[in-house]
Amino acid sequence: MATYLIKPILYNMPTPADIAASKVLPEPATRRQIRIDSGLTIRELARAVGCSKESIIKWEQGKRDPKGDLRTNYAKALCELEAFLRARP
Repeated sequence: MATYLIKPILYNMPTPADIAASKVLPEPATRRQIRIDSGLTIRELARAVGCSKESIIKWEQGKRDPKGDLRTNYAKALCELEAFLRARP
């Protein structure tokens, strides 16, 4: 796991290799914070992942975890958003 400091928030994100190997996801609260800091709405992230906005809400609340291809898509989207945040000045 790699740890990155972005603004005052510490993200403990899996590396792209971790995601590819096991589809590791950060904690639900971190998932939400990454989306918010990236400026995406729930609807926009849901569209990118290929799921409903209700699914994103449940995943961010820790009420459910994504499965199968949705888990892979969600993990990749979070990793890309985290990389975008890291690249910002």
